[in-house]
Amino acid sequence: SVTLRPAVSQKMQASRSSAFSTGDLSGAFSRISLARPVSAPKQLVVPVEMKRVCSMTGKRRNNAMSVSFSHIRTKKVQEVNLQTKKFYWEKEKRMVKMKVATSTIKTINKYGLEAAAKKYGMNLYKLPWTDVSENRLKWLAEHKGEKPVSKKNRVNQFRTRFKQKAEASA
Repeated sequence: SVTLRPAVSQKMQASRSSAFSTGDLSGAFSRISLARPVSAPKQLVVPVEMKRVCSMTGKRRNNAMSVSFSHIRTKKVQEVNLQTKKFYWEKEKRMVKMKVATSTIKTINKYGLEAAAKKYGMNLYKLPWTDVSENRLKWLAEHKGEKPVSKKNRVNQFRTRFKQKAEASA
């Protein structure tokens, strides 16, 4: 028992007689329901992750191949050896916190923080820092356990201009 395939001309005749080829689409879309429940758009939740990039040099991970003894090659990622470290900035007398590669730490030790930052075009003023100047250390020694208070009165910082004028006139 041999089954024969229909000839090409028969296939073309079948496709010509379909509703799509004739332009009569009323029957083709009769099964589609137009009234669909409207759902709220889904919010995209993006997890917050720190980039694995050296903040000074911009070093990133490298895509590489792991080659076995039989020469089967599989993809692997070579990550940068990043360390979060505080460096002392001599000019501003402050500790600057950076996420840098270990090779960059060696460069900073060799040339100094400012020279390395200048070499890589980095602005040290934009980094998080802690003040370790003599005045700050002296104040901390005198006021152990106290928090510094701002000289500005921030109790009523959210009042509007109109409320302040009304209180001033009263």
